[in-house]
Amino acid sequence: MPTFPAIWFTSGSPINVGQRECAMERYLGYHAGKHGTGWRRKAVAIPLATGAGVHDGIGLLCQWVLDWQGAHGGQRLLSIPDEVTAWAATEAAKRYEHKARTRGLELTKTDLDAAAAVEQLILEQRTLIEAQVWIYSLARLPVMLSQAVLISTEQEEGPIVDCTCGLGDWVGQWTDHQARGCAGICPMARADASWELVDNKTLVYEEVKTKATRNYGWEQQWEHSGQLWLNMEAAGRRLGREVTQAFVPVLYKGKRDRVNRDDKASPRIQQSPLCYGWFDPGDGLNRLPEWSARWQWYDDWGKKHTLGGSYKRAPIWQPAFDLSPVRVLPPNGVVIRQEASRVERWVKGWILPAQYAELLQTLGPFPKPPALMLDAQRSLVTEERRWRDDVAWLRAAGIYQPSDTAMIEGVTYQAADIIPRSWNCTKFSGDACQFKWICHREPGWEDMTTHPDFEIRTPHHAIEKEAATEYVKSLGLAWTEDDDEDGGGE
Repeated sequence: MPTFPAIWFTSGSPINVGQRECAMERYLGYHAGKHGTGWRRKAVAIPLATGAGVHDGIGLLCQWVLDWQGAHGGQRLLSIPDEVTAWAATEAAKRYEHKARTRGLELTKTDLDAAAAVEQLILEQRTLIEAQVWIYSLARLPVMLSQAVLISTEQEEGPIVDCTCGLGDWVGQWTDHQARGCAGICPMARADASWELVDNKTLVYEEVKTKATRNYGWEQQWEHSGQLWLNMEAAGRRLGREVTQAFVPVLYKGKRDRVNRDDKASPRIQQSPLCYGWFDPGDGLNRLPEWSARWQWYDDWGKKHTLGGSYKRAPIWQPAFDLSPVRVLPPNGVVIRQEASRVERWVKGWILPAQYAELLQTLGPFPKPPALMLDAQRSLVTEERRWRDDVAWLRAAGIYQPSDTAMIEGVTYQAADIIPRSWNCTKFSGDACQFKWICHREPGWEDMTTHPDFEIRTPHHAIEKEAATEYVKSLGLAWTEDDDEDGGGE
């Protein structure tokens, strides 16, 4: 019979949850259950556009760059053709739309009134994904192509530290250690892109994030992120050369909120110029239809400008609002392909280059500090050894969820005797922890395996999923569709 993997898999998400939120939240969400990967709440709404959707498009772009470089050995690629960006952006948007519509069909079977709202939400989020891929292609890729050559993209990292099989830390990948019965720690990561600088041949690591709005504290944390340093180390070990610095490009998607917060009946919208612009239909005589991607702005002399009252907020995906270059002249003055989608026309024609800084910010460069790398590894190993030992003890005792008990030498144990709670049950956003009902012993808390609103967590990283799939199947269980995960961008 398959057994649970001896290797201990971890990544930035469970570490952040356990250290910054609540250890019990990490346990329930990543380690609990006989299947060993925790539980998650079932999706009951249309999925919003998160990092995974945008990463699909960026990954396609980068793979096209790698293919081009392979076919044109020794030549430099300095720009991406519009038709390539259009293909990658549209494909990413289609993948999201397919997933969203599949769930939307289930949600609207018994509520036809919700169909229109669901349709608007799907088109809005589809537009956001397509537009963000365009922004990355226009504002970030040319910068890197002008100074570097792409080495790899969307590469899963599976190194081993705290090795127990004798092969050694950072030697090979997790599969090499698994074959030797290793019980080491695998700090999983996924490198969005690895680049080689043309001038000095050093390697650069890139980790793309999406976020609603700018946050100074979140931006500053990357300078001293041990997790980022270890991800750089893993990429360097795989490539056989040291990665010396990292960049974190951040794509901002805007808040999803009501335009007027006092109007509780109004719908929430994605407040981003990538989804909604300002449209003046004209008067049919002297004033032509006109679009603007900004309601107000400041000129080079600091003077504030605001659009007139004839402009109204409008979704750019709606055919009823004309985006034809014949009737509406784009302010950027660029040539737009005849076959361009509405999103391509909007981003290339109306999103001004001056707005790029509001939509994409590149953090870094962050150098890898050689003097601190050993301490970063020690911190990871110390934390994960404790988790590995605590979870192993609970599994050996037959404790798989908070209500389970075990009698050992006359003492009754529960999960709470090993895993502490912070009682940080309400997040900064005001939302409750998904496991609050368990800690507060609400109806049904005794058995998560039969709770209708929860399901086993599908590992986000392909490495962990591959390692545990046979064991999960042996329990008569199966992975469900993996929801989008942002990797800490929010």
